[in-house]
Amino acid sequence: MEWNRKIILTILCFLILGSSWAQVNRYMVFFTDKNNSQYAPAKPEEFLSQRAIERRNRYQIPVTIQDLPVNANYVEALSNMGIDVFHRSRWFNAVLVQMEENMISSVESLATVKKVLFVAPGERLIKSTSLRPLLKTPLFQIKNQE
Repeated sequence: MEWNRKIILTILCFLILGSSWAQVNRYMVFFTDKNNSQYAPAKPEEFLSQRAIERRNRYQIPVTIQDLPVNANYVEALSNMGIDVFHRSRWFNAVLVQMEENMISSVESLATVKKVLFVAPGERLIKSTSLRPLLKTPLFQIKNQE
């Protein structure tokens, strides 16, 4: 009886651990366009900092559709599929996501997705704001030498 109990416990452990071993990787998801954006190049103050606008004016760099943020509806569609979105790149019109490999074909089938590229394997990224206070606290201080 003791032997059967050990075998059952071992099998249960493997089943539980095996389900957490799903291959989660990071991918860049590139979108086809920036259509239906809530922003417009004519109103850069809505999506660019004042400093960026001043720099563009100083160097005579026009604001174009490429400067618009990634379409929020496109990102929301990925999130609704259970995909973790970590970073957005307006110039690449892409997002860095973390998802299981079996989700690639579903993402690629979206009309708004141009392509999906593998970026990095393994370890799960964690969405957390718990490090925010640490970022505001200096790691070291320089003593004033007056």
